[in-house]
Amino acid sequence: MLRWSGSVYFLLLVIGISDTLGSPTSSVPKVDTQLVQNVYLALEKMLNFFGQDYSSINLDGLFGLRLGQGQLISTLEECQKRSCDRNLSIGLKTLLSKVEDICFNALPYVEQYDPTYYKSLLPKCNFTADCMAYMTQNETARYFITHQLLYFIILENVGCADIVQLQTGSRRILEIETNLCQRIYDEAESYIENSDVDGVKRDLFLEQVNLCGILGFENFMKTDWIRMILGWLDWRDGCFKINQKSVGEMVDADINSQQNDQGYSMETRDMKRIKHKRDVEYEKENQATFGRNKGSMRKLLRDKKMRDGCRSHTSGLGFGGFGVFLRYLYRNV
Repeated sequence: MLRWSGSVYFLLLVIGISDTLGSPTSSVPKVDTQLVQNVYLALEKMLNFFGQDYSSINLDGLFGLRLGQGQLISTLEECQKRSCDRNLSIGLKTLLSKVEDICFNALPYVEQYDPTYYKSLLPKCNFTADCMAYMTQNETARYFITHQLLYFIILENVGCADIVQLQTGSRRILEIETNLCQRIYDEAESYIENSDVDGVKRDLFLEQVNLCGILGFENFMKTDWIRMILGWLDWRDGCFKINQKSVGEMVDADINSQQNDQGYSMETRDMKRIKHKRDVEYEKENQATFGRNKGSMRKLLRDKKMRDGCRSHTSGLGFGGFGVFLRYLYRNV
């Protein structure tokens, strides 16, 4: 059954497995075991939710699940090397078994729901100089910059690093990713007011933490941030809920403001033609999901409503984030 979806299946899982966190150091403060337990319980609760509604998971939700799975695999490997507590080892294996079943069951629904978007993530290294200039531009923010980062994470994991270096004048992917995460961190910090993030910015905040977290940037692993995100989880239903209209308006404002800056003016005629074709394909689906469409570029946030008002995109990010957190906390407990 995985033959037709093997490329995407492998890509999502490999991205989630990262060795960049490094070894625990004396400069990292020890964390309390209760926080580790709470993150584990959050992962367990979320898998119960996804297991009951796997047919509603979209590709972005699956992406978050695979990121979390990759981090759990790495945590289990480290646990076994360190001869960790037997109960923890059993618990990690249980989580991994559950997430694998959920992803396996969800794959046919993911491809059926959005085949164009699904196929667009197949590994490839055929990009142009114009495309690279577009994806390395500065003065970007919010979902634009996180998708720039995701683009390079994918290229790195499908073996395109050497080609990127040629196209960017000898800039290594690590240098590009570091620059992006430094800017993303400053932006993420600016969203925190009174020890919390406004509801409409939480999805973006989770995306920022996920992508830079899997690359090993430990400044995204603050314990107060972890506790804050634990507080966003709906513990009764095991998911993340977010106001649909507010998220749509936020993404509209984000895209519209950045379409008018110097970045979008760099698009070539061919890129615009391809973008227009994809926009038309997504138009009907966006209208069905969000009501009257205010801008088809909203595809940058490929969200889908699940049961009980839960959001696939945000919940997938939440699971991925908790996977990153658990691995980091285990190393420093």
